[in-house]
Formats: sequence, C-alpha cells, structure tokens
Amino acid sequence: MKKNYFVVLIFIAILSLFLSCSDNDKEEYVPITTVNVDLTKVPYPKLSDYNFFDGEMKNQIPVQNVLPY
Repeated sequence: MKKNYFVVLIFIAILSLFLSCSDNDKEEYVPITTVNVDLTKVPYPKLSDYNFFDGEMKNQIPVQNVLPY
C-alpha cells in the first residue's frame, strides 16, 4: 500500500514539473540599466552622479543590482 502512495507522489511531482515549464509566457524582454561608476573619479560631487536610480529621481526606481535601503 505504501508503494502506491509513493508512485502517485512521483507522478504528481513530474506532472507539476511539466505544467510549470510551459512556453506560454508571453512576457517581453525589457533591458535593465546598470550602475555605472568611474572609480577614478569617486567620490562624486553629487549623489545623483552615481546613477543609482532609473528615470526621474522623484520616482526612485533602483537600477539593477542596487538594493533599496
């Protein structure tokens, strides 16, 4: 009886793996800007010169690899 539960559990695991790996995701690739810092000119005179945010500063959207504080 225990073997039947094991077989059913394996079947469910394999089925969920196939269902989760579908190619139906139609998300478009959106390039993400990165932080650009010239270490020969650090420290910069203004914090905004570090380019930690994407777009307008008032929106404060962090660029890739910047952790919000």
